[in-house]
Amino acid sequence: MSRSRLLQKALGLVNRAREEMGMRPLRHFPRGIPESATACPLARALGDWATVIEDRVLAPASKIEPLLRAWKTKAVLDEDSGSLAVALPITLRQFIAAFDSREFPELDDSPQLSTVLKLLNAARRELGLRPLRKIPRGFRKSLFSCPIALSLPGEVHVTSEAVYLSWSQGAAASALARAWGTRAEPYKNYGTWTVELPQELRRFFRAFQDGKIPELDRRNALPGRLSGRGPEENRTGRRQVRPRDRMARRRAACSSFREAKP
Repeated sequence: MSRSRLLQKALGLVNRAREEMGMRPLRHFPRGIPESATACPLARALGDWATVIEDRVLAPASKIEPLLRAWKTKAVLDEDSGSLAVALPITLRQFIAAFDSREFPELDDSPQLSTVLKLLNAARRELGLRPLRKIPRGFRKSLFSCPIALSLPGEVHVTSEAVYLSWSQGAAASALARAWGTRAEPYKNYGTWTVELPQELRRFFRAFQDGKIPELDRRNALPGRLSGRGPEENRTGRRQVRPRDRMARRRAACSSFREAKP
């Protein structure tokens, strides 16, 4: 099957499913991230609830019947999650395999790390901070310790759509919005400010959370190695003290105290 024909047939199956779920048809697939269960074109075309794993899509109970009617496949139990899933038609399996093999570069929405670093440094300049030489390593599944949060000062947390800052950080929220060309808005119910993430940082956040940028995941760091903000700097730009240096200083202080005793 030709590449264009595969794309056309796959989109037809997706639109059949969308029609069964009461959604409008798509004229083309949304861009996505290769090898991502939640951010591939198929998952994004179906909705925020969709998780595509190998030959099936995990779905809430309300979506099972519409998908079965649209695709004429069967419901299966996903052993890893214990959730119900719907088997993908062979055409959609072929489409996902081809996309993961980078055969549809026009649909590839993978983040460009050089652009991500420029956006983070634009924010830091607006905040009066020194630029970073590289994106800091962070932790997946953490809103407070992802690379974006670790690039910014103060108590912030990040979602796939926005940065949240404390109520006292209104000036910082405005600075981030200027740097990224987005909006800063008060979120009074929780006493915070929200700043919309630019599209490239949203892509980066999703890809990192999906484990598609392992070189920035601190859990992949070698034992005993410092990782995160650069070799010797923390969020404020001050020099970090390695644990072994702290112990050496404590021993030296204790030794000096003993020598000073009469």
